[in-house]
Amino acid sequence: MKSFPSHNPRARNCALSKLIQSAAPAALAAALLAGCAYTPPPVAIAPVLPAELAAIERDTALALSVSDARGDGGDGEVIEAVEAAVRELFARKGYRLVAAGAPHDARLSVAVRVFDYAVATKRWSSDEEAAAVFVAEAVRGASRRTSTYRSVGERQAVLELNRPKPGATPSDVLSDILARIAADAELEQFLTGTN
Repeated sequence: MKSFPSHNPRARNCALSKLIQSAAPAALAAALLAGCAYTPPPVAIAPVLPAELAAIERDTALALSVSDARGDGGDGEVIEAVEAAVRELFARKGYRLVAAGAPHDARLSVAVRVFDYAVATKRWSSDEEAAAVFVAEAVRGASRRTSTYRSVGERQAVLELNRPKPGATPSDVLSDILARIAADAELEQFLTGTN
């Protein structure tokens, strides 16, 4: 015997109800999984300068520049954050920062060669890694001095309990490099002419 679709409205509503009931758990599960996927927010780099910075011994006009020497062109916001932090560091140490082309006692060019940041999320944890390499070239008169500063950092956190703020590791790496530059007595002596 051949069956025909029912024209009974009650039977149609019942069939529709069964279809909704069988599809609802799958749709709900898909929606929940999509909502629970961890996507790290944009990274905000906020380095911390050393609390105590020894002031320089001699008034020094410093022409300071920061450039992006990464091969990939990278994120311009990273270079802006680095430049602001480097300028603040040297200003707090007592250098008189002057514009490019203005009379100066010394010139310092800081090139960002590497500034990498990656987040790998696993099921219940997040691994954050950052690495940076800066090359500082100082010029005073006819003399030149080049220094390289490197830092690497990593952090692991359980996503639900202790999710790190995005950018914590790159901020730590930049803070470490700034502390190394601040503590570089030979660079300071060269720039101030007290060597």
